[in-house]
Parts: sequence; structure tokens; C-alpha cells
Amino acid sequence: MFRDFERWYLNSEEYYWWFKGRRNLLCRIIKNFNRNFLKILDIGCSGGILMEELEKNKIGIVFGIDNSKYAIQKCRKRGLKNVRLGDACKLPYKNDFFDIVIASDLLEHIESESKALEEWKRVLKIGGYLILGVPAFDFLYGYHDYIQKHKRRYIKQNLENLIKGKLMVIKLSYWNFFLFVPITFMKIFTRNRRINYDKIIIPKLINSLLTALLKIENILITKYNIYFPFGISIIVVFKKLK
Repeated sequence: MFRDFERWYLNSEEYYWWFKGRRNLLCRIIKNFNRNFLKILDIGCSGGILMEELEKNKIGIVFGIDNSKYAIQKCRKRGLKNVRLGDACKLPYKNDFFDIVIASDLLEHIESESKALEEWKRVLKIGGYLILGVPAFDFLYGYHDYIQKHKRRYIKQNLENLIKGKLMVIKLSYWNFFLFVPITFMKIFTRNRRINYDKIIIPKLINSLLTALLKIENILITKYNIYFPFGISIIVVFKKLK
């Protein structure tokens, strides 16, 4: 990830509509598991805001790992103790340790998908859940993906084939469905344009409306089990059987 984008990302994830919507979805999914005192790992924990929200909701004990020193510093400034600097493909945790492993918008950064998935499965307890979020559709690949060093985008069939025989699919849906058309037009229009993220300013009202729209979508996915046929991202929940 390029330095200027990383700075914008870490400084914006607390309030920016997309990050807020994603955190809301992840928290909703985890609350639905209906278990007490979960051990949760957030791989690619960034500045630790999701970890902080999960701890405030007293869902369990939350651990985080990230390969960015700046991100880990932000986590520690928040008072988060269970954070480590490290590699997502070489996790410093025992086998069968976590009830839930979260890897949101991470797999697309990793060269060896199968190696990463095997490692994430290793630290997950039998009966535990892997929550995965990835960007969707190769035709949406653009400058935003380039500066984040994305190696690929996905369709649902990619993920199903990748995980086949390793974990059982519990929930699989495209996400950011309602905003798919305007975001697609924007991505195509700005595909070859450099974006100065430090200059991005979204009015509070627009930011709140976009956040609310994603929260409605999150309710439909988590409460009513409505799975969307396309979207900007994909959210998938796997269960470890053995």
C-alpha cells in the first residue's frame, strides 16, 4: 500500500461511510453467532477500530495482527494490547485457538491464496468461523486497486472453488449492492486517473446517508438472509468442520 493512501486510510476509517458500513456488517455477523466469550482474530486489523467496537460490545477477547508499523502504533494509541506486527501467512498463534477469524479486504493482497487460507484455518477451532471480505469483479480493477497493491478481484465462484473441501460455506453474498451502478460508473471514469486521497472531502450529510444505506443492506443480509446477485464486494462466512 502506498504511503499517502495508507495515511488517508488510517485517518479516515473511523468516520468514512464505507469503513463504517463494513464494520457494521462484521459486528452484525459476529453477534448472530450467539456464543459467550469468543476469541476473535482480526487479520489486517489496521488502526484497530473494529477491535475496539467488538471489545466495547463485550463479545469476547479480540486479537489483531497487521504488517504495518503505523497501523500497530494506532492500535496501541487506542489502548489495544493484543496486537502484533506480523505476516498474515505466518500467524504467531497456536492451532485451533480462535472461535472467529476475520480477514476483511486482505486476501486480494496475498500472492498465495491457498497458503493464507490454510494458515487461517489452522488457527481456527473446529466449529469456528472464518469471515472473509474481498473486492468483486475484475472489470472494476482500477487505480484504487493499484495503490492498494491488489493482485486480483473476485466473483463468488472463485471463492467457492478456492475453499472447496476445506471449509463449509455458511453465508455468501455480494455486498454494496445498492450503490453498485454509481460506484461502477465512477470507477470506470477514474480508472486511469491518479486520485489525491488527502483532498477527498465528503459532506457529513452525504456520508451519513451512504452509511445508512449500507446499514439497511447489512440488515437484509444478516437478519433476513437476502443474498445479492452483484455488488462492489463479496462477504462470505465459512465454518471449520475438521
